[in-house]
Amino acid sequence: MTEGIIYPNAPIREAVLDIRVQPRAGLTQADLERVTTELKADYSQVQGVRQMMVEVGLIDPNTSTTKTLAGDVGFLAHSSILDSAGTSSSVYKIDPTGLSFSKLKPYRDWRDLKADAKKVWDIYEQIAQPTAITRLGLRYVNRIDIPTTDGKIDVADWFRTTLDVPDDFGGPLNHFFFQMQVPIAELGAECVINSGPVPPARTGIVAVMFDIDVFKDWTTVPLSEDMWSYFDRLRKWKNHFFEKSLTDRTKELFYGGN
Repeated sequence: MTEGIIYPNAPIREAVLDIRVQPRAGLTQADLERVTTELKADYSQVQGVRQMMVEVGLIDPNTSTTKTLAGDVGFLAHSSILDSAGTSSSVYKIDPTGLSFSKLKPYRDWRDLKADAKKVWDIYEQIAQPTAITRLGLRYVNRIDIPTTDGKIDVADWFRTTLDVPDDFGGPLNHFFFQMQVPIAELGAECVINSGPVPPARTGIVAVMFDIDVFKDWTTVPLSEDMWSYFDRLRKWKNHFFEKSLTDRTKELFYGGN
């Protein structure tokens, strides 16, 4: 397996560590609010998350009823520590089904992400008291800025995992999107890669999203500290797929100002 390389200007825009759980009976919004209170010193910007559902009933072929249901289902919190641009680089979202913890650009390293996510998880686990784990996942959303003079690129020059376009097809692609789903037999897990152009931040580049999601679903497994070593293994596979998907020409961009 290919080990990850620490690039001076890695293209990571968001790294997400996700833990899904089986909630205990009787868990309330007030319990989740206690989690945010315990973390208030580091995550002071807190807002409630509401879920809306629309129920449509058919009375007869010509008459229907509509009912909108809304309720609080969790919280979204941003770090109190801002980066040089005045934005929060750490975000967590909690609800009865688990925790999602994100690091935004500038992403420091895996140890930083893992340590900060564990601090939030420890408080969530203590108060929410979930009964089992149902999913562990790591998702890395990359934006790769590729220089261009005419607004087009030859995808094969930059990506090893992409669409195979015949030489006589008619020239470089104006647009593309692809998804790959790859099993990870060693872990009983899966990797999903999505990639395609996104709006560029400046002229003279083609911006390409390269989104890697590695995860393991269970029916239920007991809570365990071993899940953090499992995250380490998921990360190694994420790095493997990242390195194998890009050409050397692309990787050279990460030593510049991408």
